[in-house]
Amino acid sequence: PIMEKLGMIVIPIIALAVILGLFGYNLTVILAGLGLMGIVIGYAAQATLANFFAGMQMMFDRPFKIGDLLRLDNGDICEVRHIGMRATDLYNTFTNEMVVVPNNDIANKRIINMVLPDRRLKIAVGVGVAYGSDVDLVMRLMTEAAQAIPEIMDDPDHPPVIRFTDFADSSLNFTAFMWVKDLDLQFKAA
Repeated sequence: PIMEKLGMIVIPIIALAVILGLFGYNLTVILAGLGLMGIVIGYAAQATLANFFAGMQMMFDRPFKIGDLLRLDNGDICEVRHIGMRATDLYNTFTNEMVVVPNNDIANKRIINMVLPDRRLKIAVGVGVAYGSDVDLVMRLMTEAAQAIPEIMDDPDHPPVIRFTDFADSSLNFTAFMWVKDLDLQFKAA
């Protein structure tokens, strides 16, 4: 896509220069004028040019592709719908809104691609029990409960892990760390 977009700009400019040269116009004067005009336009359209070059950078780097889920800086989770030269269209999966984000904002902010390296996701679920509860029993029951959830991975490489995390005011707090098979299943699992 980047070569196609650049070709749409470069080829007509070269063709125009050749045509003007054939009619006897002095190209150095024209190019000097265009250079000065380019500087003026560059200052006036600084934000637009920043978005354009950020779009080119994203097309070269490919940090995400159409269909990927991104977690933005503000916590929103959005699906990539279109990557343009100036802006990227994101679909907010929770609010059913289409969000148009300038490429410069995406290039300069921390964005998490939730589907890379794969679609698995680690979640943490907290549980509080009364003081005096049998800690070993609580940990065993939490492990069994996690293993019974079909969306949770239960293989030797990704077993559910239960940890005691806090002495709270009115409870002993435990956290279950579990791997979900696919991030689309995370709300069914938790």
